[in-house]
Amino acid sequence: MRKEKYIPYEATSHEIAATNGVNHVDLGGTYEVPADKVLGKHLDRALRVAEDEVARIRNMLAKGLVKKEYWNGTFTGSVIIKDEKVVYHLIFDGNGNKVGQVNKTVFEDEPYGKKVKDKCCTLVFHDAVDSISSFSCGESSAKICLNFYQDRSLASCGIAFDGMYYRAKWANDGKLTSQSKRDLAH
Repeated sequence: MRKEKYIPYEATSHEIAATNGVNHVDLGGTYEVPADKVLGKHLDRALRVAEDEVARIRNMLAKGLVKKEYWNGTFTGSVIIKDEKVVYHLIFDGNGNKVGQVNKTVFEDEPYGKKVKDKCCTLVFHDAVDSISSFSCGESSAKICLNFYQDRSLASCGIAFDGMYYRAKWANDGKLTSQSKRDLAH
């Protein structure tokens, strides 16, 4: 049997934008702020970016913009945002009902051209798009990784920035349990 050619939906940035708080998800919950100001600043920014990405994904799904494709036992779907030079690739559960992972790829010139690796990100979900498991963005020299408990409260973060690596962990109640900083050159 011949596979039909899959054509992703092409949306505009305005079309997928989450406006007026619609589809907004608050990530991190209430958590103890790390003493290190650099870590705190980058953590706050990373949480806002992750919240925006989850809202955009939820908005795409709510508007029915993600056309699903089934191939080799996997349901997937993609949305191209040409005016932002971005492609969202969604991987669904075995039934095609719930999103398991989303990869956002940003390109320099046009979709499927040269990647801008420090702007690409991956979101992994526990069992639904309002229950994020992890968010990662960037590449090794400037990378952010956030992990969440099932209730969306912050579990841990790792941030590589300006030659340093910052790490922090929280208990489920938001209490900071550890934080560290090390030089990536050593």
